[in-house]
This record gives sequence, structure tokens and C-alpha cells, in this order.
Amino acid sequence: MRSLEAVEALIASLPADARDQSRLRACDVMNPAGLRHAVDEAASVRGRLDGVLDTDNATWEQQLSLKVGSVLNLFRAAQPWLEKSDLARAAVANLGRSLAVELARRIGVAVVNLGAIHTGRQRACWERLGSGQTFREWAAAEVARREILLGRFGRPDEVAAVVTFLLSPRAGYITGTSLDVAGGSHGRA
Repeated sequence: MRSLEAVEALIASLPADARDQSRLRACDVMNPAGLRHAVDEAASVRGRLDGVLDTDNATWEQQLSLKVGSVLNLFRAAQPWLEKSDLARAAVANLGRSLAVELARRIGVAVVNLGAIHTGRQRACWERLGSGQTFREWAAAEVARREILLGRFGRPDEVAAVVTFLLSPRAGYITGTSLDVAGGSHGRA
């Protein structure tokens, strides 16, 4: 929240029993000492924290766009000059890990990062390029460009097998992880 008035309005909107058991404090998140004091004060009430309210969704989305979007814009501008990067896949894996932490007691979260899978999407990409190559020639060039260790595109049934396993009871102890189904390309798409 960005103002004391907003925090006070939130406190006032809570049911009476929740108001009595909750401690909400406004503080400057850019002031580490003040933030530490507010967290310590809140945790001392019951010996733990049950949650932290940082900001409303609109502000969160604006900040995400600013903080992540600015990095992505810079990356896109610099990408032709850089070696291969797995930035987007790392961001998705990190989001999966964060969701796993948040939802650990209720559901498992695993991210499946796909490499080049032989689907209509790949064929459409080949057609759009109009390179004069056959699909097989284009696919072989893509395999080399992406450094796919297994030397081929993946098959949809290979992806389905991984997802089916992750959704089964046999994967009940798997959470907070990312699995690349990418033929050994280390997630390079």
C-alpha cells in the first residue's frame, strides 16, 4: 500500500476478530531498518507472520512491468550482441518456484519448459520463413542452431508422458522445480 490512509481503511474493513488478531503497519520498504522494525514488531505479537501485504494489484502490475519489462527491453535490444540466453525460461522457473513456496501445503507446482517440439507451431514457423528449404532441412538447421543434443525435435507424446507423470500420484513429492523437455538443449528455444 502506498499510504497510511489506505492501510487504516484496510484495517477498518476487517471483521472485528480479524482486526484484533492482525497487525498491519505502514513502512517505507526502501528503509531496511524501518522495515526490519515493522516486521519484528508484527512477528512478536504471535511469534510468527502469516502474511505480508505489499501493494494492490494495479500497483504490483505497474511495478512488475517497470522492473521486469525494463530489463526485458534492455535484453531485447542487446540480444543480437549477446550469447544465447535462457532469461525467459529462468523467469518462468523462478515464478514456478515462488508459486510452489506459496502453495506448498495445498498443491505441487512444477514447470515444464519445452524445447523445440514437432507440432503445427514449428511447421507454421517454417512456412512463415519461406526459406526455400524443405521442412526436414529447416528442422535440421534449427536443431543445429539450438544445439539440441539429441539431434531432433521432440515429439508431443514425449511431452505428454512428462506432464502425465507430473500430474500423477507418483510425482507427489515433486514441487518447486523446473523440468526441461528440450532434448538436452538446456532450454534454448
